[in-house]
Amino acid sequence: MLNCGRTMRHQGGPGWHRTETSISLTLEEHRELAGEITATVKRLRALCDLVVEVYGPGNRAAFSFVKAMEALEHLEQDLATQAVRDHPGYPANGLYLNGSAPAGGTQEAPRIPLDAAGLVSAFLAETEGGKLRKE
Repeated sequence: MLNCGRTMRHQGGPGWHRTETSISLTLEEHRELAGEITATVKRLRALCDLVVEVYGPGNRAAFSFVKAMEALEHLEQDLATQAVRDHPGYPANGLYLNGSAPAGGTQEAPRIPLDAAGLVSAFLAETEGGKLRKE
C-alpha cells in the first residue's frame, strides 16, 4: 500500500513550504500508483465526456471537468518524471505515460452512447455498475 505521507514533509506556519525527502517510492510502488492513476483517469475521462455531452462544452461544470482532466494529465507527466529520477536507467517513464495521453493532445475517451432517457444506464452498463471494466 502506498504511503503518501512519507514522500513529502510539510512545514506549517506562514509561507509554509514543502521539502522533498531522500525517501522515494520503490519501483513496485510506482507500478501500483501508476495502475491506480491510469484506472482513475480512464474512469474520469468517461465521466467528463458524459458531463460535456449532457451540459455542453460551455457549461461551467463541464469546463471545470475538462480542466481537472488537464490537471490529471500534468500529474501523470510529473509522476513519470519523478519515477525516472527515482529509478535512473530503468524506463520508469512508461509506467505513467503508456496508454495515457499522447504527446501534443489528450487521448479520446471511449464514447458512451447517450440519449436523453438512458444517460445513467449507459454509463453504468459501460462501467459495470460504476466500476471500470478491465480491457
